[in-house]
Amino acid sequence: MDNNPIVIETKIVNEQSQIRNLAARIQETKNGIKNLREMQENILTADSAYNEIDEQAKTANRDKKFMKTKLLDNPTGLNLITRMEDAKLELKELNESLSTVLEVYVAKTGSVHIKSEIGGTEIDIVKKFVIKPSQLKLFC
Repeated sequence: MDNNPIVIETKIVNEQSQIRNLAARIQETKNGIKNLREMQENILTADSAYNEIDEQAKTANRDKKFMKTKLLDNPTGLNLITRMEDAKLELKELNESLSTVLEVYVAKTGSVHIKSEIGGTEIDIVKKFVIKPSQLKLFC
């Protein structure tokens, strides 16, 4: 590994440039997808048969939601909903804990792959940094 400050600075500048370029391409692609989605929506809403079916689907969804609420509005259903929400919260906390432990593991070992003893589960550790456009000024 080269510890020459000029080489290190050049690498950092190159990485910053790559980050800016990728962030710009991501934003351009998002804008393109938004435009395509609007074009698609215009095609669909211009068709009266589609609009009729869409309205029927909305009515069916409202009816389904009403029936679901009616069926689960009792002690057993409410208990089940509470238990499910608690389980989802526990899962979220477990995932956050695993993420923290994996970050420490990667920092200490440099390895991005680990094999679990339970059922031979393999975990590939991948970090994804999502930067909002307002944060890009940090790299400029």
